[in-house]
Amino acid sequence: MSCPMCKKYHDYTIDGALKRLAATGRRLEKLVSKLSPKRAAARPTPGKWSPKEILCHLADCEIVYGLRYRKIISEPGGVLVAFDQEAWARGLNYREQSLKQAIGTFRVVRDGNVNLLKSLPKSAWNKAGKHPDYGVLTLRQIVVHIADHDKNHVAQVERLLQK
Repeated sequence: MSCPMCKKYHDYTIDGALKRLAATGRRLEKLVSKLSPKRAAARPTPGKWSPKEILCHLADCEIVYGLRYRKIISEPGGVLVAFDQEAWARGLNYREQSLKQAIGTFRVVRDGNVNLLKSLPKSAWNKAGKHPDYGVLTLRQIVVHIADHDKNHVAQVERLLQK
């Protein structure tokens, strides 16, 4: 399916997307478990995020997307919250946040979101909300987008750890 948010094609099934979402926290935790604080905070180049900043971003995304899931499920047609990821990174000072706290927040919120999504009837996946930038988005579109978002950020962290 072509994604209204990133314009990429996501060929995940709901089950495939949920499996990726469920596995991401463990994968990231394993990747960053042995990082020193200095290495976790090291940016690959000026203006690019460090592994810690990526984890902070993912934790905040999980909170925002959890709200979007709940809004669509409970208030179909409602307005979905937009956010500026760069403004959040600056405003929430990702560079100074705790990596341990970021991964912990991500894991707890993600696990709750995945459990919620797994409990839904088939009819819920076609419910939609209105995003101010992307228009009407179904729950399915959002979940498969996040599965691909996970894939991209996990690969990004893996590349940073190889350097």
